[in-house]
Amino acid sequence: MKRYLAPAALVLILGATFVPRSGAAGVCTQPGQFGPATDIHTGPNPLFTVAADFNHDGLIDLAVTNSAWTTLDAVGHVAILLGTGPLTFAPPVLYPVGSVPHAILAADFNGDGILDLAVANKFGGAISILIGHGSGGFGDGTFAPAVAYPAGGYPFQLVTADFNGDGALDLATAINDTGAVSVLLGHVTGGHGDGTFAPPVKYTLLSISTGIAMGDFNHDGALDLVATENTNHSIAVLLGHVTGGHGDGTFAPAVHYAAGTEPFHIAVKDFNGDGVQDLAVANSSSGGTAILLGNGPPNAGDGTFAAPTFLPSGNSACVATGDVNGDGISDLAVGTATGSDGGGLFVYLGNGTGGVEDH
Repeated sequence: MKRYLAPAALVLILGATFVPRSGAAGVCTQPGQFGPATDIHTGPNPLFTVAADFNHDGLIDLAVTNSAWTTLDAVGHVAILLGTGPLTFAPPVLYPVGSVPHAILAADFNGDGILDLAVANKFGGAISILIGHGSGGFGDGTFAPAVAYPAGGYPFQLVTADFNGDGALDLATAINDTGAVSVLLGHVTGGHGDGTFAPPVKYTLLSISTGIAMGDFNHDGALDLVATENTNHSIAVLLGHVTGGHGDGTFAPAVHYAAGTEPFHIAVKDFNGDGVQDLAVANSSSGGTAILLGNGPPNAGDGTFAAPTFLPSGNSACVATGDVNGDGISDLAVGTATGSDGGGLFVYLGNGTGGVEDH
């Protein structure tokens, strides 16, 4: 498993010209899309970031996992940087979590209207929950000490949703030391989550995993999961079971689809406008980005996927979707990792004629 190191600063980019990649039709080459980068100190080896208004002052704040990859510290940290103005932030406030924190997400886990944090501690083997402080549904930008919940292995990336329809947010994580996805169901008090979680339930994959995403791939009302199987060159789709018209928090055994040399990260979107969710899979080991279209009749996918086609994005570590140029068609942004393709951001514009999107 490759280790992708990051510098000890967060880089905010409002700026650069997108670099065209030879042979990649639909890559944005227009200048002025972004401006110069602004470096912000966060701590050792930041990996993942979530942006939100944690103190309800109308300014975007940041929460960053400082992984300390180079020293593999037994205690990692989340850095909270409260926004003080456009592109300016207060010095980081550090909250201890587990060893080598990776993914981080913000959500209201205890139903008080204030954002909390969930952090996947890879070498700590646990997910840390930091409950947001505040009152009356307004956070003050501070957090309670982290509470750790075993993840059933080394967690890498996270997703959250109410998988079983009980009013509590649940968690699912890709496991990076054994081939598995772990699901941690949220406990309920007073009709909503109370910010605590049940022990993990593990679902077997064919190899270690890094990326995880979710969607209703077969249109049955239950959320499904998709995870990377890095060294098996595949992704795994786990369809959610339905009870009473909604998901019950359990999942079918994984079904596997070839997705490139080393699938690392996944984005879900309907790229061809047929009402069925599709997948974009960023491959490390210079494998580019795989596009797997969802099968099934329009607006009623059957939970299976077609063979992949590839975009030549090189050594790809992450992929995201959005409408970059405002034409109503989904585009892709792919970030590259180490080696000759390190440090690049490539944007593929959906062209409506057989590229990323064809409606």
